[in-house]
Amino acid sequence: MISTARARTAGLAGGRHILAIQDTTTLRDDGNQRSLNLHAMIAVDADDGGLLGLVDAVFLKHVGGKKGLRKKLPFSEKESRRWLDTTHTAARLIASGAACVTVVADRECEIYEEFACRPAETELVIRANHDRCLEGGGRLYECLKTVSELGRETIELPANPGRLARKAVLALRTCEITLKRPQSHKGGHTVKLPETVTLTLVEAREIDPPAGEPKSALTCWFKERIAQNSGRLKKPMIVALARKLLVALWKYVSSGVVIEGAIMKNA
Repeated sequence: MISTARARTAGLAGGRHILAIQDTTTLRDDGNQRSLNLHAMIAVDADDGGLLGLVDAVFLKHVGGKKGLRKKLPFSEKESRRWLDTTHTAARLIASGAACVTVVADRECEIYEEFACRPAETELVIRANHDRCLEGGGRLYECLKTVSELGRETIELPANPGRLARKAVLALRTCEITLKRPQSHKGGHTVKLPETVTLTLVEAREIDPPAGEPKSALTCWFKERIAQNSGRLKKPMIVALARKLLVALWKYVSSGVVIEGAIMKNA
């Protein structure tokens, strides 16, 4: 079924700039760290936004409790390899006549192997997830502070639970960066990975968002607590509390449920 759908999509790719968008969704979760997930990629025409069809799909059985083994496993045995495998599948659309293939993915795809082993036929647009070390010193999240704006773009944000439709003004900045290979990738199975990869970093930051928008307040709060406590309050404790806040926020905006004991205030 998947191969049939993939062949149909390939037949529509000729001459098009393809956005190959991939993500993972949970189909079933028993609440005991066991779940069935679907990792899928769809093809979208970059010029008109038309959905062309399925590029790839794989079902994954996830069993929790293996976090401690994450750095010991070879990449070929990790669940995260699905992002790179699917990217390689997307690259085949070039052979089917696609003019260009751009793989689009969210933060979970931001892994060093995805950048270092990217098929030459593809471009990547991936949301940043880690404050990575840069060649020559410095960190990813700080490197655009002194870069001038390229310009500003106004976009339409559709309404969703907890947010009215509105316009957002984004300030755009970009620069070339060179990421250093993570320390955990220096030995064993990853010894062949390059020591650095050069990428283009693009930032789209909203200017003067309305009061009460969830935008980056939690991120700012998190960073402030880390700085203020200087190690006296462990990072995992802050992460745990931040997750509780996110769950409470999601329940409120999606269904209007207010967590017991929460105090609601007007923005």
